[in-house]
Amino acid sequence: MALLYVLSLVKNTVRVLLLVVEILMFCRAIVSWLPVNEDSALVRFLVGTTEIFITPVRVLFDKFGWFEGFPLDMPFFFTFMVLILIRIFL
Repeated sequence: MALLYVLSLVKNTVRVLLLVVEILMFCRAIVSWLPVNEDSALVRFLVGTTEIFITPVRVLFDKFGWFEGFPLDMPFFFTFMVLILIRIFL
């Protein structure tokens, strides 16, 4: 009984953390379209907290040359979609 409670608590915590990362990534996407100073504290915070999730995908895409020259940041988009799917299936 206690194990199920702990597992449920861990699952819900991970779901909330994934949701927070998704919100931060969404905010980062919105801010990237606005004329905002790249050195502002907000932009540095958004990039610093989300890039840790995007970097492995970016490295993988660069290694295989996927979406080179594509006008959208596909590693960002792919990471965003994967995080949403993981949260949904938890």
